[in-house]
Amino acid sequence: MEIAPGMQLAAARSFPPLAVRLQDLAELGYAKVEPYDALLRDPAGLMALVRAANLIMPSIQAGLPRLRSDLQRVIGMADTLHAGVVIIPDLGQGDYPADTPGWMRLGAELAGHAIKLKTAGKRLAWHNREQEFMRLPDGSRPIEHLFEASPDIFWEIDVAWAVRAGEDPVEWIDRYPRRIVAAHLKDIGESPASGELVWTDLGQGMLDWGLIVPALRRSACQHWYAGHGACLDFERFARRAIQTMRDWSRPG
Repeated sequence: MEIAPGMQLAAARSFPPLAVRLQDLAELGYAKVEPYDALLRDPAGLMALVRAANLIMPSIQAGLPRLRSDLQRVIGMADTLHAGVVIIPDLGQGDYPADTPGWMRLGAELAGHAIKLKTAGKRLAWHNREQEFMRLPDGSRPIEHLFEASPDIFWEIDVAWAVRAGEDPVEWIDRYPRRIVAAHLKDIGESPASGELVWTDLGQGMLDWGLIVPALRRSACQHWYAGHGACLDFERFARRAIQTMRDWSRPG
């Protein structure tokens, strides 16, 4: 299966103007992009920029506060952007539930949003950070409660955040393969100065893509987005990332 390379636009946040970055991505060979929540302020303007670069936006990231305040407006944004998946990227640092009942309540809320989105021809997905894998007081994992709440809650797996949580992403991909609609592809390296783990360009770090990529291929993943947690050179990162994804598509 050939991978249609995508880019999560948060990596370009510090490198305006967006119109130029989108053209750069198209020239490198990217096929799709995923906007982060702040870019949804002007959906029509964003769509014009993306269309001018001959790219598509099959999914968007929209914060949970947007869904809570005006879900119909979020659906309208997704329609304008021709996006079939609405992804909740994360919660505020103090907003993550601390126990199983809290995660179950959150799951029930997401299930309600998912049904309304499904009625509108969209899917709801959750983007993980590391909190979803941390064991709760009863030994369960938060992500388990989200998926138990409804079969209509899908997943944008961020494999690097799973690794930072101390987990094997392949095990989680194989556990929930039909839930995965998209993947964030970030990499992790080691700082030469401090020895601490840091974000690095895709394919330049320590993640075992030789195991992760086949697992994603076994799953229902449709959208593969390169990402970076602390991008310092967007052109270099975008170039390296698409080359890495092309290498994945080569036989053998």
